[in-house]
This record gives sequence, C-alpha cells and structure tokens, in this order.
Amino acid sequence: SDSATMSTITSFYGIDSSRAQTFDPKLVYWSSASLGKRDKMCLVSPSVDLFLRESWFPSVSDMPTVRRKLRHFGQSAFWPVRLRKKRSPKRSSKDSSIASLAAETLHDSDAGEQLCTWGIIQEAAPLLAPHMQLRCIDFLDQYVFADLLKNRVVAWEQLNLWQEQGRVRGMESLTDRTRKPSSPGGLLVRFEAAAFSCTISDTGEVAISAREQETVSLLPLFEKGTE
Repeated sequence: SDSATMSTITSFYGIDSSRAQTFDPKLVYWSSASLGKRDKMCLVSPSVDLFLRESWFPSVSDMPTVRRKLRHFGQSAFWPVRLRKKRSPKRSSKDSSIASLAAETLHDSDAGEQLCTWGIIQEAAPLLAPHMQLRCIDFLDQYVFADLLKNRVVAWEQLNLWQEQGRVRGMESLTDRTRKPSSPGGLLVRFEAAAFSCTISDTGEVAISAREQETVSLLPLFEKGTE
C-alpha cells in the first residue's frame, strides 16, 4: 500500500513526516509508463491533491496517460532501484529468491540491515534535504566536493579518510562495525545549499545518480579557489 511504502521510505531516510505535510501518504501519486507499474513516486501539495481528485480524475478515462503527466503537477521524488542483498552464510540459496530481492524492504536479522529499494530522484533532492536525518553525507570542504562532482564516484575508503580529516561528516550512521557500508541504497551528499542524489553499491562505491549535465553545470562554482 501507499502508506506502507511511504513508511518504509521515511524510516530509511529519517524523514519526520509529522513535520512535513508533503509526505502524507494521501499526497502520494504514481507516474507510470505502463498500467500497473510504479515507475516514480510523485509528491503533491494538498491543494493539487484536491484539484486532481475533484476536478480532473472524474473526467479522464485514460489513467496511464494521466499518471505520466503528474510530473507537471507534483514533484517526482523517488524511483525504484535494484539492490543486491548480501547473502548470510547461515542461509541457503533457496532463501535468496527473486521475490525477496524485489521486496520494498529487506531485513537481515543477523546484521540488523534494512534495505529500501526506493532511490532519490535528483529533482527532489533540495526538497528532501532539509527533512532527512539519515542517509546524508555532509561535505565541509569544497575541494573534495568538487572532486566528487568531477569524478561522479568515490570509494568508501576515501570517504572514511575524508571524515578522519574533518572534510565530511555523517559517515558514522552509514558504516557498520567493520567500517563498511551498513546498507546499500540511496543517500544524499550535501555541501551548504547544494544537494545531490547518490547510491551506495553493495561493493561500497558511492556514485552520483544525477545526470552528468546537472553536475557539470555546477562544477565551476565549487572549483573556484581550488586552483
């Protein structure tokens, strides 16, 4: 259900939905490329929700087309990402079914690991950044932030080193006892007012999810003073 999906997302990203009305499950809409398929989650305001329910939906029969056009009324915020859960040595291969990999929330009772298969769409990063208490890495140094924007990927070990040097913070909430990523999936990297959507792979790499043209256009702002 929409409520269960939103609960998974808000828990994983540390979003206090009671303080952000936009995250009310009643204000969740789905933009679908095909009938019955949820491609993107769109968040709308209460006034837009009222308009869609009372004025538009009753007169439109082609619902899939309507769903695709929702991006004009709301903010595309989350989309499904493929995560590969690390197998526990205590489990047999029969337990690692396709259904379990596709589940919206996966939990490893041995490691306390929770996975969310909903990643953050870049266009929603500025909207989500002020509300997220988890899954965020804050950059304190524009030099290393420019390096990430330029290369678009960074190893987990490098991020740990930057944290030790005081150049980033927030790694402790994403790291397990072995200093490896506790959970792959979506996260935000932030520097001052800038926020970019990223994904942690199961190998520990952090890669920017935003389109290259979005990072390239901002790169000169952060490279100033680095030369």
